[in-house]
Amino acid sequence: MRTSLRAKILFLLLSLWIIIGVAAAPWQIAYAVDTVNVTGNAQAVNSNGVIDFSGNNANVTINLSTKQFSGYAWSEDLGWIAFGTLDNAEGPVSYNETSGLWSGKAKALNTGNYLDFNASPRHANVRALTSGSTEGYGWSEDAGWFNFSGVSATGITLTSPNAPANVAIYDVSSRATSDYALLVRWDQPESFDAGNFQDYVIDRSTDGSTYVEVSATTSRAYYDTNVATGTTYYYRIKTRNLTDTTYAASPVSLEPTGRYTTPPNLVGGPTAQIMPNSVIVTWTTDRAANSYVSVSEGNTFVSEQGQASYTTTHEVQVIGLKPQRSYSYTIKSMDEDGNELVGGAQAITTPNAPSVYDAEITNLTLDSGILNFKSTSVANFTIYYGTTANYGTQISERSDQRTTNHSIAITGLSPGTMYYYRILGEDSEGNELRSENSFSTLPLPTVSNFKIEPVKDAATTTLTATWSTNVATTSTILYKTEGGSFAEKSLSELTATHKMEIGGLEDNARYVIYVEGRDQFGNVTRSSASNYTTPFDTRAPKITQVAMENSNIGGTARENESQIIVSWVTDEPAASQVEYNEGVSGDFYSRKTTPSGELTTKHLVVVGGLESGKPYYFRAVSADSSGNAAYSQSYSTVAGEAQKSILRLILNTLQNAFGWMGGFVD
Repeated sequence: MRTSLRAKILFLLLSLWIIIGVAAAPWQIAYAVDTVNVTGNAQAVNSNGVIDFSGNNANVTINLSTKQFSGYAWSEDLGWIAFGTLDNAEGPVSYNETSGLWSGKAKALNTGNYLDFNASPRHANVRALTSGSTEGYGWSEDAGWFNFSGVSATGITLTSPNAPANVAIYDVSSRATSDYALLVRWDQPESFDAGNFQDYVIDRSTDGSTYVEVSATTSRAYYDTNVATGTTYYYRIKTRNLTDTTYAASPVSLEPTGRYTTPPNLVGGPTAQIMPNSVIVTWTTDRAANSYVSVSEGNTFVSEQGQASYTTTHEVQVIGLKPQRSYSYTIKSMDEDGNELVGGAQAITTPNAPSVYDAEITNLTLDSGILNFKSTSVANFTIYYGTTANYGTQISERSDQRTTNHSIAITGLSPGTMYYYRILGEDSEGNELRSENSFSTLPLPTVSNFKIEPVKDAATTTLTATWSTNVATTSTILYKTEGGSFAEKSLSELTATHKMEIGGLEDNARYVIYVEGRDQFGNVTRSSASNYTTPFDTRAPKITQVAMENSNIGGTARENESQIIVSWVTDEPAASQVEYNEGVSGDFYSRKTTPSGELTTKHLVVVGGLESGKPYYFRAVSADSSGNAAYSQSYSTVAGEAQKSILRLILNTLQNAFGWMGGFVD
């Protein structure tokens, strides 16, 4: 392109201003402290033209705070190009502080066209690097693509990328093969900028302070086999963007110890020492594991006993067996990594030796019980008991009575506690008799699951209380309003599930309620107090048993005056009133009696001043103390006559009105 006349004039004016000492061209802005100069040339791809940022008084700068360009660059093809907002309605050009990508448009003043740095629609990709150099291409409507790789703005510092997220470390070693390895994995950073991402850098340390880069990867995991047990390894994972800026996540560390993936090997045993009531099983494994023995009788599981501690030499005594029975046992040893050795089933038969049998605890209380048992021979016995299998307390029984039926009181126990006991005896021939078992003392009663719920559709405010006790107790509920005295309701039956109702409560009142119970030994348990506010009364009374009776007033002057007596019942105290109107039926009641002042459940209202022989319909009305009104269904009658059916009333009325129905009415 040839330089336009306008561009030449601008160049001459600029030169003149420089000669006469003008400090800057009129489109220049003063350099701020945090600005850098843009230098170098951008080369046009399709011609020899350039955009010059260094010569011809070009003065493009970048504000490092706002990341925006200002000033003008010179192009032999396009003339002056505005990079800021002056003379450029599409400006300014700016760069992203994280990716370095340029955006916006610069305006060629000579042609009025633009140099576009936006990625869309031409895929411009000019990028500022941390070093200050620039790379990528911008699109010109006049000259096509410009290569900005020769442009520099030393001093640009881009924001570091976000650190990797959720860094975790795992020991993936195999202790059995001495193959040690650690695996570090992580998630991509939050606000991940894929366009500016280069890779992840893995730094490793053995002291937690001095790190050495050991790898870089675009994946999100690092598998390190260059490790050994006995050393703790620290890993710092960093995100690195295209400008070589990094940001590290918090380090993670672990010592590789390895995990066994196969069960321990059996290297000795098992052997069994069989006794009438127990068996002692021993075996050896090639590495430490716990020790358990499972015993079955036929297809029925009997017991599994052992120790959780890890050892290579194992000994387990399974107690609670019975003499002269056929059993099978299986050894089990699990290492600390969860690999379990399970031996084959071994058959044994307990011998028929002097023994203890039919042992049971009777008459259990909170702190005592009676141990009853039988022995196959006369022997001296010692009873060992305690809250652990180590027992701790003992009672001796002598065989002076020469009996094989034994009963021993065990006292001084704690409520609700499990006790282990062993019966150990020796007969006159030196044979050992033993039995082991356990029992629990009765617990102190406690209340649980105490709940209060309203009874729906009750005549008065009524609550249902439910609760449970761990032992059978009586049922008592106590309740009061704030500032009042407690009322009590009780049931003497002993039960573990309780349900009681309390009625006749005040509406919209705050009650304090608790429950209690007494067990068979007289121990009392009580719940914590609950506060409950009863609701407002919004339920109308229920009207039932409506009855009506006709009568004439009588007397010379009142021969045609009648009255009806209406009675009914409500399920809660309420006022009494009757609404009525002349006619057979209808929805409009023009006359009403005066409501009674007294609230009662049995109602009687006399409706007088009725004209004898005329039909009337009426209904009973009752309103409770909260103003909730109930209305009965509509009833019909003829004043001064016995009550007849509705059809009969209608026929009588028609007869009186028209006189020709006599043949149809009795």
